[in-house]
Amino acid sequence: RKALALDSKNASAAIGLGNLLLDLKRPDEAKDFFLLAIHDRKHGINATVGYANSLMASGNSEKAYSVLTDAIASHSKD
Repeated sequence: RKALALDSKNASAAIGLGNLLLDLKRPDEAKDFFLLAIHDRKHGINATVGYANSLMASGNSEKAYSVLTDAIASHSKD
């Protein structure tokens, strides 16, 4: 959290905190941190997967599937 307080665009820190919160069985909190990093060029795909995992852990598998299929479609255009 300190790293994000110093640099709110630190995607690596956001993903790390999101993963930690998932490990602690706190997926609803984790979602927000993955969303902070989801548009980062270097870490965006990891954030997207983390976000989908947090959705699954929250019981929202349909939204998780949608997030992942949208990510695949957008990256296949690159």
